[in-house]
This record gives sequence, structure tokens and C-alpha cells, in this order.
Amino acid sequence: MDTQDIAAAQPIASPAPDVAALADQRPPQPTPAFPAWMTRAAATVLIVWALGALLGEALAQVACALAILFSIVTLRARPALPPRQRRVVQFAVALAAWQALSPLVTWLLGIHPELPPLRRYGQIFDTAAIAALVCVVQFGVPWRTLVGICATGWLGHTIAALFQHFGLWPAALIEWTSYKANPSRLYENFAAPGDPVRHAGAGIYYHRLKLAHHAVAFFGPALALVGLRGNETTSEAVSTSNSNAKSDAAPKSAWVAGLSASASIASRLRATGIFFALLLAACVYLTYARASFGALLVMLSVGLIFLFGRRSLVPILAVLFLTVAVVALSPAWQQRFTKLSGTWVGQDRHFAMTAGLTLAREHPLTGVGFGNYQRAVMLRIDRPAEGQPPGPRFDKRLSGMARYLNHDLISLDAHNVLLTVFAETGLVGLILYVLLQLSLFRALWERHREGALAATAAFVSLVGFHCLGAVHYLPFHTGVFLTFSLIWGLGLAPARSAGDPTPRPI
Repeated sequence: MDTQDIAAAQPIASPAPDVAALADQRPPQPTPAFPAWMTRAAATVLIVWALGALLGEALAQVACALAILFSIVTLRARPALPPRQRRVVQFAVALAAWQALSPLVTWLLGIHPELPPLRRYGQIFDTAAIAALVCVVQFGVPWRTLVGICATGWLGHTIAALFQHFGLWPAALIEWTSYKANPSRLYENFAAPGDPVRHAGAGIYYHRLKLAHHAVAFFGPALALVGLRGNETTSEAVSTSNSNAKSDAAPKSAWVAGLSASASIASRLRATGIFFALLLAACVYLTYARASFGALLVMLSVGLIFLFGRRSLVPILAVLFLTVAVVALSPAWQQRFTKLSGTWVGQDRHFAMTAGLTLAREHPLTGVGFGNYQRAVMLRIDRPAEGQPPGPRFDKRLSGMARYLNHDLISLDAHNVLLTVFAETGLVGLILYVLLQLSLFRALWERHREGALAATAAFVSLVGFHCLGAVHYLPFHTGVFLTFSLIWGLGLAPARSAGDPTPRPI
């Protein structure tokens, strides 16, 4: 090959980009693919949803209704969803449809004598919200606003939880919140005998488990911000004119996920993520919620491995050991863990799961109908009046187990997501639910492998959801389930609007 051929074969290098100019420059905004009112409406829905996740489930339910309405109105304007998102939508809609029909089916078949209460039956919209969110995020996500709202909101929750923990919550506020929760729950003493009184933090939710479960949901996004880096190349970064040539990596100055990912901005976001994660961990610590603490440890392990690779196992183990050591030094937490076995052997959770298995065995195909769990259990444990024969659904074994337990609490659900779904909606509902969760796992995993940090956050939160779901029926609290749904939906935002920073490869 002569000199001219060699010169022709060499790629033409483009001038080196001006790094200083790139760091302060926003790239040209792409021509919007949708009418302006659609992008604004989608942003409004997501902002209202985030506010509802922090302030109360009523506001989140409003956002849920708006998301469903918006996804229907914009059905024709929205481009076709990628296959992975489409599968999530299809399974969510199918599950919501079966949840809506199952009470009628069980009533017609004589399996259960009545329809479910409206409050529980309305939770079919929580399932449909997953599909609606996947559609809403296709129109853009106001990332910076959401990060600011969440960080500020959790600062308020932590301050409130600290006041509650030390018994400094003003009496006037206790009276004001009495319509939302039993005020005595705020004065439940978790301290070890002989130690100063220590109450569980409940935040602005005025419910310690709601605070802990919301904190678990948000812990995935906090870890994702910790893993943000600003000196990497993405598909949206400046490249050379020859797409096949290997060029030096330009600083990631594109407005990735709505945030400037230049080195200086990325460092601020990492600091925000660390601060955010510490607030969430503090909230879980102050609630004395054992399952949430365990879920946080699992999420911390998974998230750090995803973001920093397997070579970081030693630092990860050190962080986990330090976290456990700090908790183990608390006498109140020691007391909580010593009581752990008592909640399973002959106590509330043992009965709740036994009742769930009984309902599932009696009606394995259809269940007792969505929302009918509590009434179905009560029909089996309520003892007949003196001299009266027991009802046709009375179960002597269950009734004997429940005699000395709190019926109102233990009969709400099976304290396990899969078992409650099975008992209420049968094999049909259980299969649809498992397919929905598997499709979420796969879609988020694929987006994570493509470098979407929002998907990494959602995947870690999904792991936390299933850790908690082993001992709690999380959909019972609508606000908690809608918060998890919000994070999952944001994880499936398209690269064009959410072009997330690339985490370190696994």
C-alpha cells in the first residue's frame, strides 16, 4: 500500500472540543415531537404525583387519575411503545381488568356473598397507574424539578421524625392529625426497659410503616444519584465527524436526564444523592421497621454493585458492616430484633399467612375476589352467637388461632404480596401479577444495561419492593404502592427525554 492509500485510510480527526465552553453550554433543544400542552400536562402529572408521594396519598390518587386520563386522551398522539414497555402496559392492563371482574365472578359463582368495599375495589386504578405512567413519561420528564421536590420533602420528613422520636411533637398537631391516624401510635415507646422514652418516627405521614416503606421506595433514586459521574461519553455527547473512529472521550456536558452532567454539576448531584440517602436511612432507623432495614441493606448491596462493579465488594461489605454495627449499638433496635421470632410463631403474621393459604386452597382458580380478603377471613373466624349454628364458611381452626389476636389488623391481608394476590384473585391473577413483575424486571434491566441511570434506580427500588413484599402487602397502602409505581415508570422513560448518565459496567 503506497503513502497515498495509507493517508486515505486514516480517519479525519475533528478539532478537539472546547471543554470550557461545553461545560456551560446547553445543547440545542430538539424540535418537540408533541404539542406543547402535552409535554406540560405530562410534567404536571409527574410533579403532582411526586408531591403526593411526599405529602399524602390523596394527592397521589389525583395524579393517578390524571395520568390514566392523560394516557387515554393522548393515545393516538403517542408513538408506538418499544416492545419491553408495551409488555409492561399489556400485563398491567390485563391484571387491572381481572381485578375489576373477579369480585363479580366470585359473587356469581357463590364463592363470596357480597361485593368488596369501594375503598379496596378502587385500588384497581393503582394497578392501571403502572401502565399510565409508562405512557406519560414518553412525553418528557422534569427531572430537575423532581429531584428538588424529593430532596426537600425528605428533609421535612426527617425533621418531623426526629421531633416525634424525642417526644417533642406539639400537642396541637397531635390533635389535628387524630383524624388521620391514632395519636397513640405517635407515642408508642420502643425504648428498652430502663432507657429514656423513644418513640417511632412517623414523618408527615403520621404512620411509621408508611414512612419506612416510602423511604425504601426512594432509596433506589438516591443511590443512583450517588453513582452519577460527569466525565464519561454518551451517545449524546460531542463526537468526531467519523463515527467509526475511536476518539478521546469528551466530558459529558449534554443535558442528560434534564440535568447538566458536566463534572461540576455531577459532583453537586452526587452530594445531593449522598445527603438524600442519609435522610432516607435516618428515617428507616427512626421508625424501628425491621423489614425496611433489611430491604435497605439488600438495596444498598445491589445498587452499589450495579453502579461501581464487582470490584467494589470490599468497600460495599465495609459499608454494610458499619450500617449493621450502628443499628446494633441501639438497645431499642436490639429489642426489636429479639422480638422477631415472636411475630411468626403463633402470632399475627403466622395467623395472617395461614388464613391466606386457607383461602387460596379453597378457591385456587378465582380466589375470593379482589378486595374481599378481610371479609372472607372474618366469615371464617367469627364465632356464632350462643346456641346458633356456625355459618357455612366458619373455620374452627382459624377461629381458634385468632381468638386472642386483633381481628381488625390480622385479617386485612396475608402479610405477603404474592399470597394475598393468590387468595384474592386466584391463579389467574397470580400469573398476571408475576408476568407484570417479570416484565418490569426485564425492561428495567435492559434499560440499565443501556446506561439509563433512572432504570438502575427503579430496578433497585423494585428489589426493595419485593423484599418488603415478603412480609407486607404493600398495595394495601395506596400511597406506598403509587410511590413505587412512580419510580418504576420514571425508570422506563425513553432515552430521548431521560438519556441517563452511564453507570460503571458490571
